Amino acid sequence: MDGGHPPPPLPYSCFWEPPAPAAEHPELQAIATSSVSVAEDLRRALLRTSLELESTRLAAREEFRRLESHALHLTHLLRLATRERDEARLHSNSLLLLLSHRRQLPNPLAVDDTTNNSLNPPPPVSSSSDEEESNRISQAAPAEAELEEAAMKRGLPEKGKLLEAVMGAGPLLQTLMLAGPLPEWRHPPPEIHSFDIPPVEISGADTRTRIAGSPSPERKVPF
Repeated sequence: MDGGHPPPPLPYSCFWEPPAPAAEHPELQAIATSSVSVAEDLRRALLRTSLELESTRLAAREEFRRLESHALHLTHLLRLATRERDEARLHSNSLLLLLSHRRQLPNPLAVDDTTNNSLNPPPPVSSSSDEEESNRISQAAPAEAELEEAAMKRGLPEKGKLLEAVMGAGPLLQTLMLAGPLPEWRHPPPEIHSFDIPPVEISGADTRTRIAGSPSPERKVPF
């Protein structure tokens, strides 16, 4: 100190003043209110997310338990199927062994047939019967050919002249009877009894002949 005078004040010295209340600054009050509402929204969102996470965790646990139970059931079914397969395999193997054993054993029926054939040989085939059959066929062949040729030449009889055609074919039938046995049917007709044949009326020029297989005169078929 010089001469007892106080030092001059510094040029950068300042005094602290308390801030003004919020009522005096509405902008700050709006910012504070919005901050509180945002924090409340975030807190609610966090709580909702936590609840959803917990429910998802519980659902996952239930699904895991269900899948585990289903897997145990499938494992049990697989064990049953494996046991049945093994039993069927053993059964089939035993059947195959039994079948092979039976095949190896001789067949008694075949042995009996072989023994009977060796003891009782079949009778020899007679050649005379074959020769007679061939002779009969050779004799019947010309007669059949002659009959077919005559039928082709004569043609079918006209309506109402069947009796005349039969009477005119008399010498031919007599010749066939003298030449040998009549030819056999290739396709024989069905067997008909006398009572099944209806009466047939044949009208010629001046002759009427009725061939009756049945005594009833009402059934007449004009030819």
